[in-house]
Amino acid sequence: MKKLLLILILGMVSVFAQNDKMIKAIEKNLSILDTANTLETAMLLKNNFERIADAEKGEWIAQYYAAMANATISMREKDNLLKEQIIDRAESYLNRADSLNPNNSEIYVIKSMIVYARITVSPMERFMALSPLATKYMALATEIDPENPRIYLQNGMVVMFTPEMMGGGKAKAKPVLLTAQEKFEKFTPASSIHPNWGKNLLVELLKRIDEPK
Repeated sequence: MKKLLLILILGMVSVFAQNDKMIKAIEKNLSILDTANTLETAMLLKNNFERIADAEKGEWIAQYYAAMANATISMREKDNLLKEQIIDRAESYLNRADSLNPNNSEIYVIKSMIVYARITVSPMERFMALSPLATKYMALATEIDPENPRIYLQNGMVVMFTPEMMGGGKAKAKPVLLTAQEKFEKFTPASSIHPNWGKNLLVELLKRIDEPK
């Protein structure tokens, strides 16, 4: 009995040590996530988050960040074949996160981001077919947690970069992004490694909107 108890205790210590290692690794990368504005930094984050996710396959949040980092990089990629491969990789990580933590508002935001990344490969061919799926994901994210500021940040970005003739543009994006700003002011993440990104990006988008034409 004592031997069994010792094994259980050692097992618990090992799990806590692994989780602590993961938390510290994620925290280190999150410290530069919201200020990453170069391709070099974005690639560094992608590689780092992938390493964490591959080592922590049972942790949804590790998979989430690997998915988000790949989705972000895909938006910068010019080669469509490589872009699709990166998007597939993002989707693979996110599917694992979704299986570990279903019905998560943050995951649905990244699902929408991935759909829009696919649209950028061939906008004329894919927009009509895929945009309803992205809209569906954002509706689900809102239904689960309407206080999630990243919902309004993502929606605002989509509107901002949609041509005015298609119902988008800066003027229509601004109230959505201002709602995101309000949500960010009230938002408190569940822990030091739960999603809390987007504030700096929001500031930059609002600056661009207010720039004189």
